[in-house]
Amino acid sequence: MKEEVIIYNNARTNQQKEITFRRWLLDYFPNSQFREETYYLPNNLVSKTLAPIEIAKRIQKNSELSLQKKANCIRELIQLPKEVKVITSIRQITVDFTIISESKTQHIEFHESQHFTLNVPRASNLYSLDDEVIKVPRYLQRLLRDIWRLKYIPNYQIVWHDWFETNKNVDIFKSNLNEFALPNKFKISDLA
Repeated sequence: MKEEVIIYNNARTNQQKEITFRRWLLDYFPNSQFREETYYLPNNLVSKTLAPIEIAKRIQKNSELSLQKKANCIRELIQLPKEVKVITSIRQITVDFTIISESKTQHIEFHESQHFTLNVPRASNLYSLDDEVIKVPRYLQRLLRDIWRLKYIPNYQIVWHDWFETNKNVDIFKSNLNEFALPNKFKISDLA
């Protein structure tokens, strides 16, 4: 008897690369049920925090980020409290794909270039331990949320769009890697 598989993804129609990855997943799990909706993570993750200074230290050592991107991120990170929350409600954060089978729940974030460019300056929210809003540039919020996902979500993988475009025949489900990126490219796992 085949294991039942449900795939959750709520990509917008303009997210063509993510939709291509979704097609690949549906081919990989040919008898799966597809649900075009958001799968929400467990509520117990809300209280998980990050230490900005530790992340700043890892950014400083990163060889894939430009000096300007490093400087911008570090400047913002060192102004933050010792610990920050990226969310105050589980509805504030999602994962692109959740695959549920009888034996496992797998989460996948499909990363396109905006997760690396680190250049959207509009104000976005982080939170103090007391849930007070802290305004930061969107690029930093996105980066911290990516690090948070990798650090705290069980059975979580990142698949970078450019890696996927050249490695469609690689079975990501038979790998122990938690991030699939091209060699000598920026990886969230280097900062987590």
